[in-house]
Amino acid sequence: MIITFPHFGYAYIAFSAAAESIGLEYVVPEKTGSRDIEEGSKLSPETICLPFKVNMGNILNAIKRGADTITFAGGVGPCRFGYYGRGIEAILRDRGINVKVLHLNQRDIPDAYRVLKEARCPKFSFINFVRGFIIMWQKAKAISQLENMKRKSMPYALRRSDVKRAFEAGLQRIDDASSLREVLRARKENRKSFGKIAKDAAKKPLKIGLIGEIFMILEPHVNMGIEDKLAEMGAEVHTVFSLHKWMKYIFHVDLFGKRSFRNLSRLAGPYLSENAGGESRNNVGSAILYAGEGYDGIIHMYPFTCMPGLVGHTVLNRVSRDLDIPILHFSIDEHFSEVGFDTRLEAFVDMLKNRKERQNAALSGN
Repeated sequence: MIITFPHFGYAYIAFSAAAESIGLEYVVPEKTGSRDIEEGSKLSPETICLPFKVNMGNILNAIKRGADTITFAGGVGPCRFGYYGRGIEAILRDRGINVKVLHLNQRDIPDAYRVLKEARCPKFSFINFVRGFIIMWQKAKAISQLENMKRKSMPYALRRSDVKRAFEAGLQRIDDASSLREVLRARKENRKSFGKIAKDAAKKPLKIGLIGEIFMILEPHVNMGIEDKLAEMGAEVHTVFSLHKWMKYIFHVDLFGKRSFRNLSRLAGPYLSENAGGESRNNVGSAILYAGEGYDGIIHMYPFTCMPGLVGHTVLNRVSRDLDIPILHFSIDEHFSEVGFDTRLEAFVDMLKNRKERQNAALSGN
């Protein structure tokens, strides 16, 4: 049995470590590219959301490289993600591609253990399962910390190429770590590496909050490298979403702090009292939080035809008016033009810069 899993940002580093610890033979799909989207779209329903098509493309890529078993998390709440695993399994079988799909309940560790145990992996054991979960958790945490260091360094770095090199080297350290001690050492080395980057502390970049559907936020090819583009335009980007944050949420331990999903849902209450699925309430809560913290603007990204995204779009427009914070929406599918994306992004950043200049001038009395 050779398992695989679709890409989810840099989650392959954590998932691969878990597979190795558990004793599973695995294949990581090649880095997501345009061909994955093209091939995945051919087999997917036309109106399904883009993440499904990308996942399909990743899985087809992995099957060509020898994978015969797909691991897929189940969904929670009114979102089509809950149907991804079953849908992909049915589509592949209809086309004569015989693969096994392990449907892992993302909120039920005992159920995930049972599914993997029933798969009869030769080296599988309870101890290896626990060890795999721990190292996956710690690597996810290390990746999220590394991403945050990159976001905080990019707008201030004298040479942004130094930040990109430190980030890539940091990812490699985390990937190479084969034990908990080595993961902790990698985190320490990553902090040292970013601490050596020359910065201009006098810079005052725009502060932009990035919200939306979590896959769109975490997968660089799908979001067209928006974080790097914003940094090149002189903006500091923040997002509440990360692999580690998602894991904390699904295992019910993201309970404390103003950026916890529980607090974001509470903030969203006056605008969205019921859960519309996906990240809808977390997005509304994040927008309210960013407005209160004086952010200059917000960018909302979601897949075309995504119901939670459409609900969030409508509610976020009310938040924008009430709290006087500009919000730019991107609804993306496989036909979306990067040229048009860049043009709208540049126009939004220019508008925010002009708006900030006017506000500063008003405050100074000029």
